[in-house]
Amino acid sequence: MSTLAKSSLLQISGKLAGIFFGLGTFYILLHFFGTEGYGVFTTALTYVTFFSIVVDFGLTITTAQMIAEKGADEKRILSNLFALRVVSALIFMTLAPLSAWFLPGNEKIFPLICIGSATYFFGAISQMFIGVFQKRLELVTPVLAEMGSRALALVGVLFVGLTTRSLAHATIAFAVGALLQVLIMLVATHRRISLRFSWDFSLWKEIISRSWPIGLSIFFNLLYLKGDVLFLWAMGKTDVEIGHYGAAYKVVDILTM
Repeated sequence: MSTLAKSSLLQISGKLAGIFFGLGTFYILLHFFGTEGYGVFTTALTYVTFFSIVVDFGLTITTAQMIAEKGADEKRILSNLFALRVVSALIFMTLAPLSAWFLPGNEKIFPLICIGSATYFFGAISQMFIGVFQKRLELVTPVLAEMGSRALALVGVLFVGLTTRSLAHATIAFAVGALLQVLIMLVATHRRISLRFSWDFSLWKEIISRSWPIGLSIFFNLLYLKGDVLFLWAMGKTDVEIGHYGAAYKVVDILTM
């Protein structure tokens, strides 16, 4: 079997395992927190998702493209991408809770938005490193890192459901899982490339000029797929109504993946 076929099979296996963990976590959230709690959780994370797309802005795909080009200085490109991603993630994932503070009726979702912002910050950093492994067709590390993150989140949510039954604590479980993923990816990447922060703004300009069309298309696609939850919330729909809608959509979303 070719290396490409093995990598493809590994990715497919990882997606299948992701469906298992996703459905398991979804069931636990609904079982312990009910439709209303799941509605609050869905609204908060959907709100943060839009800021995370601005953070990514196509950089994940651009990373894989740039470091795979013939004659590319992988260390220089990745070090600048690393710095750019950390800076942009800090700015926009801080803006998420800051802007949410001024939203009407934010008492329930604000704590979850704060925790969710940390989750998406870790996720944004770890996603950037995937290109390093795609280039080498070494996908064991990213697949295991993602599965470890999902498994830890599932176990954490189950533990919270059996003990405190706090939505904030359940959201922290996702943040801890994302932290595990970024640590695995960072260590594995550093073993292949000596990473450091680089501030070559001419390269930053080139990166942004190449990534913004991708990022813009991703943003509008997300608006089409996820904007409905925020529209329902803005229209004054109850958490129970949003929970019913979000639960039904989540099943379709997981199976589509």
